[in-house]
Amino acid sequence: MTEISRFAILLALPLSLLAAQEEENTDSAVWNRGVDQYRDGGTTNVLETLRPIMLSRTHGARAAEVVGKIHYDMARRPGEASALHHLEEAAAAAQIALKANPGNPRLRDNFARAASDLPSLRETARINALLEREKDKDPFQLIAPALESARRIAKASLGYTTNAPASAVALADSLSAQMSRIADVATVLKGISASAPAQGGDASNAEKLTEFLENLRVRAGETAESLADLSEEARYGAAEVEDSMTRIFKSAVMPPQAIRIDQTCQSNAWLDVEEEFSRPWQGEACDYTAAFRTKFPSWADAYMQKAASDTNMPPFTAEAKEEIVKLSGELAAVQALCRKENLPPKQEEALELIRRIIELMPEEKNRGGGGQSGQKQNENDNRDNSKDSGQDDNQQGGQDRRQDSGGGDEQEKEQDGKDEPQPQEGEEEESAEEKEISAVLKQAQERSDEHDERKKLKINRAILPPNEKDW
Repeated sequence: MTEISRFAILLALPLSLLAAQEEENTDSAVWNRGVDQYRDGGTTNVLETLRPIMLSRTHGARAAEVVGKIHYDMARRPGEASALHHLEEAAAAAQIALKANPGNPRLRDNFARAASDLPSLRETARINALLEREKDKDPFQLIAPALESARRIAKASLGYTTNAPASAVALADSLSAQMSRIADVATVLKGISASAPAQGGDASNAEKLTEFLENLRVRAGETAESLADLSEEARYGAAEVEDSMTRIFKSAVMPPQAIRIDQTCQSNAWLDVEEEFSRPWQGEACDYTAAFRTKFPSWADAYMQKAASDTNMPPFTAEAKEEIVKLSGELAAVQALCRKENLPPKQEEALELIRRIIELMPEEKNRGGGGQSGQKQNENDNRDNSKDSGQDDNQQGGQDRRQDSGGGDEQEKEQDGKDEPQPQEGEEEESAEEKEISAVLKQAQERSDEHDERKKLKINRAILPPNEKDW
């Protein structure tokens, strides 16, 4: 045999081995290997073997159908932690098989079966992630911002569809997203309420609260869809959500915040401020007084117990607690009379009782952030309608300043004969009064500017008649 013949034989050997290896990696060979593994019960090996050929023209549809079947069976196993993942994979594989043969009813049924449970599983996974993220938060920290958002949405929903089309769509999407977050808050609160009986709470009340929160979640979700669709029904849903969030806020607010909001509502009732969301201010004041009286005794006991071991906390005594309980009872009686009939003198008496209660409360708790969050509901209107009261204060302050100035002049005359005149007490008081009056005047001007700006916003947000709308 010549050298050339021997070289040709040696060259042909690797080529034959390569050809055999290529035959093993063909789609047909991979499919056959996957079928054998499936018959042997090795599902993991089957997935690794058949997944690469799912897009094959020859065996892709059959491989995708097998992969989808395996993932679907794994998702249906009891207690499967990765059920959503397996169902996502099953639906994707079933879709590939269906695209290869759209007219096959069996493949259509496979895809429908795999995809039917995906929305509920995705929502469950989202809720679980939400509960895990918010589990360590104080519920009131979720309720107060949600209430502010609900009130903004309720006001904006009255006329957002009258804007230019592009602006209306953008605003609708924003309002819908905010309403969806309120639905999420209701979901978190529902999870907290559901665990209350296990922690020793009243099971019947917890069940009622859970049902209430579920209705709120559903209504908020429906309203979010209505807002996104620019439906006229959105305004009614937004009003219902706002009312439900207000009820939750009143049940969750703590005494320090409740008495501050009570003061704002009672002041608005005395000043006859325009109602918001069809709720009289006097009724709101009564509600917050009731919330304060319900929670104050237990809150005061807990505070005194904690203050006994923490010297940095402002002191609070049992005598102060008893006095507050007495004053709050008198306050509830006076407000009940004012609720039946508009009695400005009694309203002033109620404000005085609230002021005395606040003075007896520990300072640190009075300045809590939660109270400010709830108080924002009335802050703007209170500023607008307190303008006249501020001007009366300015006039009274001016009279006091003139009286103090007169006293200062007399003292200056008495000091004319002295070589080194000393600063007089009257002059120091006059300077303090001038600073206070300047601050009051500045605040009155700010209130006036805010009132004008608010009027402009109300005019701009007013619902136009159909013939004046910018279609």
